[in-house]
Amino acid sequence: MSRSSEAAKLRANSDTNQSVALRAASHLQARVGGSRPPPGRKKVLALRVLGLCQTSAGYDAGVAMRLAFDEPSLLRSRTIGESWLAVAGRIIASGVPSLYDGLPIRELSLVTLAVERPDPDDEIIAKHADPERLAWMHDNFTDRARVASLGEADSYATRLFDYDHTGRDQVRWVIDRLSADPSSRSATITTFQPRTDTTYIPCVSMLDFWLPDGAVELVVYAHSIDFGAKGYGNLVELASLQHHVAGALGVPVGRLLMIIKSAHVYETERSYIEAALGGDAAGGR
Repeated sequence: MSRSSEAAKLRANSDTNQSVALRAASHLQARVGGSRPPPGRKKVLALRVLGLCQTSAGYDAGVAMRLAFDEPSLLRSRTIGESWLAVAGRIIASGVPSLYDGLPIRELSLVTLAVERPDPDDEIIAKHADPERLAWMHDNFTDRARVASLGEADSYATRLFDYDHTGRDQVRWVIDRLSADPSSRSATITTFQPRTDTTYIPCVSMLDFWLPDGAVELVVYAHSIDFGAKGYGNLVELASLQHHVAGALGVPVGRLLMIIKSAHVYETERSYIEAALGGDAAGGR
């Protein structure tokens, strides 16, 4: 590609991002109340959305944090596939236009998914998910090799079964803890490795297992989940891990609850999600 072509592409990307930011700024002004901002004020809000508005203390990220300033919401579903389409559909319908790592998204904040029967062999996901993306996420949770596409970061498999390369099997620890004390409320583990996680921070960062009514319930916290390309894979692997713990303990599988600070869909995945939503509605659930 020539330098002029590269420059044109950069200008186009910049125009797209600023257009998204301007729409987000208008949405923000409406959400916090008040009249339509004048053009100058709207441009300042847009620059803040893009992370380009500098103050005496540095770049102002405060406004960007308010773009998806939703009340906490709970989405109940029977299966992980229904849960995936429920949250993805809500993001498409009412998500706030924003940016993630410079790319346009639609976003909801503070969403909790409650799945009644989390089965990794899910019919809806088998029908609509991208097999390559499912395989990528499965490798992430089962292969201890570093993940090239994440800047050679440690995989979830390493974080869970060989934490920080110390030989500590956190999942085995959970099983032993609940086996020794079925009433434990603290069989809690993390995927975050502060010593080495400097640029990449794992999206799923905390897993909390307990045994209400004698069944393994898993409560997960994630700072961000992309429900266009990866969210269904996360749900499959978390359900699989939950089944693994339940099998080792010899008890039933309970609910899967997932708390997500930023639930989003990239604009590039929007048509894919809309097709999945339409196809599933046409085929019946």
